[in-house]
Amino acid sequence: MIGRDAVAAEALTADFRAVAGFDSLPPNWRKLFDEVLASAVDDRVPGAILPAPVGGGCKIYAVAADQKEWRRLRPLLYAYMGPTLTNFTGVIEAPSGADQLDTFARALPVEVIATAEANGTSVEALRAARRMIAALRRAPNGASQLPRPTSWLLSDFEDALNVGDRTTAERRIARLRDECRLDALNLRFLTVELLASLGEWLELRNLPFFVDLCLARKPGTIAAHLAEALFRVDLAAAFSAADVVDCRRAYDDIRPLAAPLIVLPPPAALGSDGWRLYALAALTADDPDPALLGALAGRSDLGWIAGELDKPPVVAETIVPPEPEADFAQIRKALERLAELPQAERERLLEIVPIQSLLASGSEVTPELVPLNWHEWLARISDPDYTQAFEIARKGKDEWPLDSIADPVEAEALAEALADALADDVSRARLAQALPLIVGWLQRDEDFPRPSMRPVYETVLTLFVLGEARDRGIMSSAGVIGEALLAIGNSATDYQRLLESLTTLIAEGMGTGNIYLLLDLIEATLRYPCPDTSAREAFWLSALAVIEPLRIRLKPVQLASIAALGELLGWQEPPLPENSTTDPDDLAGKLANLRIAIYTLTESAARQAVSVLNRVAPSATIQTSSEHVGSAQLKALSENADIFVITSLSAKHAATDYIRAHRPQGKPICWAAGRGFTSIVRAIEDFLSEDMATSNEAQAFS
Repeated sequence: MIGRDAVAAEALTADFRAVAGFDSLPPNWRKLFDEVLASAVDDRVPGAILPAPVGGGCKIYAVAADQKEWRRLRPLLYAYMGPTLTNFTGVIEAPSGADQLDTFARALPVEVIATAEANGTSVEALRAARRMIAALRRAPNGASQLPRPTSWLLSDFEDALNVGDRTTAERRIARLRDECRLDALNLRFLTVELLASLGEWLELRNLPFFVDLCLARKPGTIAAHLAEALFRVDLAAAFSAADVVDCRRAYDDIRPLAAPLIVLPPPAALGSDGWRLYALAALTADDPDPALLGALAGRSDLGWIAGELDKPPVVAETIVPPEPEADFAQIRKALERLAELPQAERERLLEIVPIQSLLASGSEVTPELVPLNWHEWLARISDPDYTQAFEIARKGKDEWPLDSIADPVEAEALAEALADALADDVSRARLAQALPLIVGWLQRDEDFPRPSMRPVYETVLTLFVLGEARDRGIMSSAGVIGEALLAIGNSATDYQRLLESLTTLIAEGMGTGNIYLLLDLIEATLRYPCPDTSAREAFWLSALAVIEPLRIRLKPVQLASIAALGELLGWQEPPLPENSTTDPDDLAGKLANLRIAIYTLTESAARQAVSVLNRVAPSATIQTSSEHVGSAQLKALSENADIFVITSLSAKHAATDYIRAHRPQGKPICWAAGRGFTSIVRAIEDFLSEDMATSNEAQAFS
């Protein structure tokens, strides 16, 4: 079937009948053509077969919504209507003519269009197509799939966070909400994670449910994000002035919100601004909690307020059973001293997830039940009863320390532990889900990418190439690791091996939906040192071979990006035509006459992005900035631009905070996931496409 639903399929079929001239056919021929065309409205047929009478013969358009559907349709076509009856050989021959039929076919809402012509008389080819459709109708329904597990949807969400892809992350949250996968509170936690990952503290603070979240029970990571948002929006100005009186007054104004966020021991995810909120809580308290003063003592990121705090008193250590949302380190410490707890407190501790689920499976209560690092987690994931593996990894991503990440010996050990997990089906599946979490943990490193972590990066990339994550479409994090390996420098041998892995990664599953990942990787090979030009050229050719079948379905802005890359790669002729036969979409119209601002520290990327956007929408006004701090020009851009794009991996906090502060309410900021120009173009396309979808939905219900 083609089209988004049965109604759309019927409309497309009626239009094709009119263009192909079915009504002019003799009744017996018209019946045969109609029987084959019925594949377009049959959801048991992958894609559709559209037959058209052409000059006494028959031209066949085989169409599929995406590459996955084409992989189902292609062998069926070859078996029933191969070289004996048509000139179809399995290779996609896209329609390229200027006649009505080819023009109509190119405008269909599908990714793959292959043409074929009947050999000799058309009747045998059409009868073969009819037999294929009948066989599919009789066959058991093997296309039905189990619903995608919630853990994989959350893995998708984490994958989007790793590259700052707000559009995809919001779509995952919407699906989790629409399918009732998570309750309202956990959906709000995901929104907090998303905004915190983008640094959108003002938007986070202004959430309508911010106050409710401050008062609700929540994980330590969420409390840390809320604390940072509260400090940045409500207290940062007074704190910067180093005025104790103003700070006390400002804190008193938000004390009812801040007090529930002061958790002891402090969560591992607490950032420097969150620690300053803790320090203000201690400074303004009449009788500061000794445990709070003890936690603040000796910290170097408190600024001037460290000198204003009382010295912590010496107190005897006491065993306090942690809350269910406590960090793993606190739960582990309590388990290690389980026998010292009173019976009531011991029972409460054993009810904490994941301990409770492990007890249900008959596991012995030991401290090792709660992992403190990836090594300990990997050692347990082969256990079928370790059903909380993904949830534990999600929590651990933000808590597990990075202290040993600079040690080459530790890096080798972690790489070996990751590779060993492939030996078992259970551990392999769990590790595939957790790969975006591991990438997110690696990105917490302030020196990411770090040369000493090469063994881990290489192993993680191999896991993406070989594992289930790629088959599930989770590929953005693989691009992060691929670029990290390019950035840290390579010998000729390492470079060849890396590009071979990237070639394997892009060879399967690439479609129009993730074309920008491929373009980002091509651009990254230009940006970083190349010790083997022949290996790089081979990778470029492989990438072009992936792009070629998709070119007829690419949007003008995607084609313009490829043309710009072609110029950088030194191709003598553009690999794709400047003027695509694809019908113009609404995106170019949306760009017309807009004022677009781009902030990136990579000036070459800004120039290329301007060139691409000017090709698609010459009337758009595009300005760029690479300043490290605020200025009059940056203020004017922030206030006047219709769309403001910031490359999150190139941006400085001082400048981005300045942009946010001067951006009028209602005017969007778009975050580009990478450093290159293709990421900038993609961010604009995603925003406008989402905007058009919202507009169309509103019109449909008006």
